[in-house]
Amino acid sequence: MALKEEFLEVRKRILAHHESMEEHSQTQKLIDENSKNVRRLLDDIPVYNPKNRKLVGFWFLASAFMVLLTISMAGIGRMTEAGLNLVDFEKFRGSFPPLTLNRWKDEYVKYTKRPDFVLNTTKLTHPNQTYPTRVMKLSEFEIGVVGLAMNSIGMDPCGSTDKDFPRIKHYRLSFYLISGFSLYASLLWAGLSTIFEPHNLAVAHKTRLRAFAYFTTGALFFTFVYGTLVAGTDAGLIYNNWPFYDTTLFYPPKFFELSPWWRNLFDSRSTIQWFHRHAAYFSTFCVACLWLYAVNMNIGIRGKMVLHALLACTMVQGILGVLNLWFRTPALLAILHQNTNVLIQTAAIWFCNELRNH
Repeated sequence: MALKEEFLEVRKRILAHHESMEEHSQTQKLIDENSKNVRRLLDDIPVYNPKNRKLVGFWFLASAFMVLLTISMAGIGRMTEAGLNLVDFEKFRGSFPPLTLNRWKDEYVKYTKRPDFVLNTTKLTHPNQTYPTRVMKLSEFEIGVVGLAMNSIGMDPCGSTDKDFPRIKHYRLSFYLISGFSLYASLLWAGLSTIFEPHNLAVAHKTRLRAFAYFTTGALFFTFVYGTLVAGTDAGLIYNNWPFYDTTLFYPPKFFELSPWWRNLFDSRSTIQWFHRHAAYFSTFCVACLWLYAVNMNIGIRGKMVLHALLACTMVQGILGVLNLWFRTPALLAILHQNTNVLIQTAAIWFCNELRNH
């Protein structure tokens, strides 16, 4: 009996082992099938190609260029007062200029009901007179929600410099331009980082140079922010005897005149121009020091070209700023001043990108 029980126990173990082997075999088959499916999926994925990476980078740069055109057209629309005479603004489908005389007349009838026609003393008398400004406005692709808000609720007839002419409120104009530039800077950085591989810079004080470049870029951006407030409040139309403020040299007569004090930072034209002037002085000084600090370092040919471009554009921008004050911001000089600022910011961002880590 003992021998028989032992035999049955061994037989049971053999059967259990056989069943486990069958389960293992089935499991192995499933693993093999899944491996084949994974290999098939991996084979469908395109092999990495450096050319594909560069194509993505150029796509980023093309997108950045489109945003740059938007910012430029927004500035032109502001300088030529074309920002408020688009009578029909389709938020999602866009708008097209009238192609026949009758359509122009219909548009002109709608334009006569606009606040800028009702309040403005120099009304347009013929529909074709609106063509240049309308074309510029129609060419401006609004940047998301900010652009929609500017066109729908941005009218500010009471807070504008000229009480008889409505304007876009300067807060919204500044936020619109800053948002557009931030998007441009992000796309530019992504494009440059994708196209150009980082390289080892033979610089002993690379960390210090990178920090100095970032600080200078921040100073330039602060100057740009106050430049948008100058454009929005027409602060360039006062104190047109640079380097003086009427009869004073260091600060304007109506410096920090509003209460509470923080309102002067955003609403007082005198304070806004003072901050923009001195931010320009400081950022120009930073750019000059950065150039002197980095020009003799081994930062590569591309890095030196960008550094020279940054210095040259900054010098030109300073001259344009002074001319804008002396001649009370004519449209052409104002547009050049704005677009030169974009070149400065582009060069500064590019130079920082040259110094990025691996």
